[in-house]
Amino acid sequence: MEEIVNNNYTKLERVKIVLDIINKLKNFNVGNEIIDLYNSNYSFIKELKIITNEYITHGKTCKGFLDFIEIEKKIEYNFPEKNYKKPLFVIRMKN
Repeated sequence: MEEIVNNNYTKLERVKIVLDIINKLKNFNVGNEIIDLYNSNYSFIKELKIITNEYITHGKTCKGFLDFIEIEKKIEYNFPEKNYKKPLFVIRMKN
């Protein structure tokens, strides 16, 4: 009899992924200064909250870009469904 392996992140693992990203945004190190980028005044936060809520709730892969208008950069994100893929959340140069 074959064992069925579930390669999906569990809900708890998805919560940990999102909390790790939020913690890094709240404590973003710029030189000798810590800035809270998880501030609702920033342009991307509302959309990020919607995306991360969907990811935690449904567990389906969410990937794309968010505009960080205040610093004219894009944030690339990939919240994967499968646990053999690493999550991605990176501030990139805007093209």
